[in-house]
Amino acid sequence: MTEKNFPSYKAKSGEFDLIEIMSGLWSLRWLIALLAVLPVLLAIVYLFITKPVYEARVSTLPPSLSDIAGFNLGRSENGLPAFSANGVYSIFVRNLQSEETRRQF
Repeated sequence: MTEKNFPSYKAKSGEFDLIEIMSGLWSLRWLIALLAVLPVLLAIVYLFITKPVYEARVSTLPPSLSDIAGFNLGRSENGLPAFSANGVYSIFVRNLQSEETRRQF
C-alpha cells in the first residue's frame, strides 16, 4: 500500500485538459518568445530609422481697441500717436515670426 492512488482524469468530450495545453505551449516556448520579441525589435528599429514629424497650427486674431487701451494711456499727453489694433497686431506677428523666436522653439 505504499503506492498512492491518484484518480486518473480523462478529459471528456468538450473539456480542456490544462496539463496537455500547458505542455503543448511549453514545447513551443521558443516560437512564442520569438513572436513576442520580434515586433518589439521591429518597433525599436522603426523608431530609430524614421524621422519624427511634428506639426502644429496656430491661429491668432488681432486685438480689439479695448484690449490695447492700456498701451495708449498717456500717449496723447506726450504728443505720441495712439496705437491702432492693426499696428499692435503687425508688431506681434513680426516678433512671433522672428528668427529669435524660432530658435527658442
